[in-house]
Formats: sequence, structure tokens, C-alpha cells
Amino acid sequence: MMRVRALAGAVPALLLATATVAEAPQEAPNTCIGCHVEEEDEELSAPVAEWRRSVHARAEVTCDACHGGDPLEEDEELSMSEDDAGYVGAPSWSEVPAFCGACHEEILEGYSESVMAEHLEEGERVAVCTTCHMSEGHAIVSQTPREILTEERCGECHDADRAIALRDVLEKTSARIATVDQQVERVRGRIDTGRLDRELREIRKRHLVIAHTYDLDRISEVAQVCDERLQAVTSQADELIQEVRFRRNLGGGVVAFFIIASFGALRLERDLRRRAGRLALLFALACAVAQSSRAEAPVAKPAAHPGEAAASEAGNQCVSCHRRKETLRVLPGWQRDHFVLWSRGEHGLADVTCDACHGGQSDAPEKAASHAGIRPASDPESPVYFKNLPRTCGSCHEDVQKAFVHSRHYKELVKDRLAPSCNTCHGFLMEIARPSHLLVDSCELCHNREPDGVKPEIVDEARRALDHVARARRSIEDARHTVEIARDLGLETGRAAKRLRKAEQLLDETGARWHSFHLGAFESDLAEIQAMAEQSKNAAMDAILTR
Repeated sequence: MMRVRALAGAVPALLLATATVAEAPQEAPNTCIGCHVEEEDEELSAPVAEWRRSVHARAEVTCDACHGGDPLEEDEELSMSEDDAGYVGAPSWSEVPAFCGACHEEILEGYSESVMAEHLEEGERVAVCTTCHMSEGHAIVSQTPREILTEERCGECHDADRAIALRDVLEKTSARIATVDQQVERVRGRIDTGRLDRELREIRKRHLVIAHTYDLDRISEVAQVCDERLQAVTSQADELIQEVRFRRNLGGGVVAFFIIASFGALRLERDLRRRAGRLALLFALACAVAQSSRAEAPVAKPAAHPGEAAASEAGNQCVSCHRRKETLRVLPGWQRDHFVLWSRGEHGLADVTCDACHGGQSDAPEKAASHAGIRPASDPESPVYFKNLPRTCGSCHEDVQKAFVHSRHYKELVKDRLAPSCNTCHGFLMEIARPSHLLVDSCELCHNREPDGVKPEIVDEARRALDHVARARRSIEDARHTVEIARDLGLETGRAAKRLRKAEQLLDETGARWHSFHLGAFESDLAEIQAMAEQSKNAAMDAILTR
């Protein structure tokens, strides 16, 4: 049976609170929009005005994303060519779920298990995505279950009482999710909420998927499970709120006491001033430590990349050709996306160009010569075939490869089994360095409690190990603050600074050592780093107190 992939365009709308439709971002040049908006025939121009009010416009999802065609081509026939531009137009009624499901795959899983999908497969005209989410044409906006599951709409085919019962269950859970999310929002940015955010995403995802089965019994069961999980998130959020308040009050008290102590020191004799100065120094140190501990686990964030990549086009025909407008027009959509992601990612900014990974002759002016030897990623002989990635990536990242070849993952990979490779965690384009919580999410692809899952406890072990990295970083930060204060006072910091440098060096090396995935040994190394940082801080503190 065809798996119907759909109902997502406005699915978040189905379950989340009504959102005010913000104005769409400034539109990039698009011949589909530019042509249709000038049409005198309202049937052709109205969809543009409707689209501009929609969630698709806010997300910069334009006509070609759904209907195909070339949005850069000014010639109407070429722009809407089925062969050259991939134009597909409007789908038939039975094709709508798969049409929307091309992007909204997870929602499709729920809809494909519904009785509607079964009847649709048999050729009956039943409710599809457009039934609920396109009542106002292309103006797809966020709506609540109460706005979507109406007696008028559902009552045409079903018992209205059942529709109301379904709506009430969904609306209750939606409101609960929104309430808990607002509670977590109170501390976002002040403390690490990554774990709670991931849990909320999982709850929302499960809620959205099961909603589109339209099975009241199953939806009620999942609603109960979601409610229990939301109660746990609420309790954890309350703890974080209390911790933020404690830190804020402690920081204010320390600063106030420091000011009072400093003011009193001005009125004491020399000996007392000296003692007060030491006390004030300790309070200053406490402030610095409190400041450094405000963030939980540091999260790696991609740097803001203004414009496109800094990759030089000089002498590299791959980059210069793929950037040309005439090339972009004929490339499939996924290839255009790949080029943009590369150009704004870590490899593009570091001038690591296409040929470094894919091969080919980057200095050849002709396409045939430039592409000589390049194989698709699905070819086992390709350097970017997933089993070959460790060797390809390792040509630059040697330390990482040396660690990875000693891992169980690599041993499974070379046995011609489906096992994690570089792209599992870092993505096919390695466009950014992923934050730690996303890396742990990758572990759950295999280490889960599904029938074919293995060692689900690995996920928690990996999370603890990465949390330990964050603690080690905080210890190094504390030590660095203490050493800097001692150095500013003109004190001897040789022993403390030496231990600090060693701890920093070892911490820098953990990135490579992580790829052996020997989590026990990895945590032992981190414990040593943390102890070394503590020794550095204590040595600097002793120098301060005995001066």
C-alpha cells in the first residue's frame, strides 16, 4: 500500500495555540510570484496574496517547493517545463497526502495508519491535507484543534459527537504543551534547558503524529502518556527556576558584601586595610566563579556567517561553475541546496572545496574533464560512500581517524555492516559543528528500546560523558579566573599556570579521543582534567591567601 505522507503543512497548526500571522520576510527574486501577482485573472493572482499570509511564506517555502518549476527562469514555458524544470502543477485528490508528505514525513506516518488512508487507497474521496488546512486557499495559518475539527466539517461524514470528543482531547494536550513550554521559556538563556527542550520536542512530535490517525482510543492513550511526561518536565523546570533565583540572589549578595567590605577597608589602618583587601579579593573571586557557572553545559553554536562562503573561486572551476546562475537553473533542487549549505558551512569558510572530498579536476575548464573520476555517493567506490568516509575525512582529520579506527563502530563498518560513519553525527555536508545534545540524539538511531535496537543504556552514558566535558570546562574557567587574579596582583603563578595549560591541552584533545567511543576511558580522562584544573585553582588561591 502506498504510504500516504501528509497533513503536515498545517499540522503544527492543528495542535498548537493560535499564532498571529507575522508578515512574511522579504522575498527573494522568484519569477513564479512575480508573474502570478501581475495576472489580471484573480484565479491566478489570488494564490500569491493568500500564500503571503501563510506559514509557508514565513518559512520562505515558495511555489516551486510544492509545484516544481524553475523560479529563476523568466521564460514562462521553460519555467513550467515538466522535463527541464520538473514542473508538477497541482496534484490530484488522491495524490495530495504524498504531495505534502514529501516535506512532512512524520505526520504522514500517522495519517497512513488512519482509516482515511485506507479508504483513499481504495479510491474513495475522503479527507486529505487540503480538507482541513486549505479552507482559505493557500493562506495556511496556525489553528487550534477547535478551529479545525468543527461539527460542520467533520459532521459531513462522521458523528459530530466523536469529532467533538477528539477535538477536546487534542486541545487539552496542546494547551498543556504550550503551558509547559512557557514555563521552560522563563529560564531559557539563563541556564541549560537542552534536555527539557528535547523532551518537549519528542512529546510534541508524538502528539502530532498520533493526532493524524484520528483514532480516539489511541489518541487518548498517548495523551495520558504525554501528560505524565509533561508533569516530569514541569517538575524539572521548577527546579531550574529555583536554581536561577538562587544564583541571582547569591550573586547580588556577594556584590553587595564586596562593596561594603571595600568601603570599610578605606577607613581601616594599614594592617586592617590589607586584611580587608584579601577578603574583598575573595569576594571578587566568588563573583567571577558565580559568573562562569551561570551556563550549564556550554553549547557549541555555529558562528554567524555573513553572506556566502569565503571559498576562493580563483583556479577552482567546481566552485565558479556551480555558482553561475545558468548552472543553478539546471541543477536539481537538492544539488542547489547542497551547494548553498557547503558555501555557508565550515568547509566552505575554510576553503575546503568540492574536489577535496569528491575528487575530480578542479582546474579543468571543461565539464567532462572537471568531473572525470567523480562517482555518486551511492557508488561503493566513491570517496564519499558512507563506508569510505572515515578514510576520506581522515585525510585531514588524522587524530579523529586514529581514534575512530579503534572503535566498535568502525569494526562493524569494515565488516560490511550498516554502522555509524562520519555523516551519521556530522551530517552529509559537515556544514556545522553540532552541539552536544544533537550528537546524543544521533546515538538513539541505534541505541534504543525498539525491537532492533541495541544497548539503549549507551545514550545515557554518552550524555553523562558530554555533561562531564561541560563540568571540566567550567573547572578550567574557574582556574583561569583565579590564576588571572593572582597574576594581576604580581604573585608567583608558575605552578598553577603550568597545571592549567596542561588541563587545557588535554581538554582540546578530548574531541579526537571521543571518537573511539570508549566512554569509560573517556570519562577517566575527563576526571583527570578536572582534578588538574582544581589543583591549578587551589595553587593560585594559596598564593593569594598567603601574600
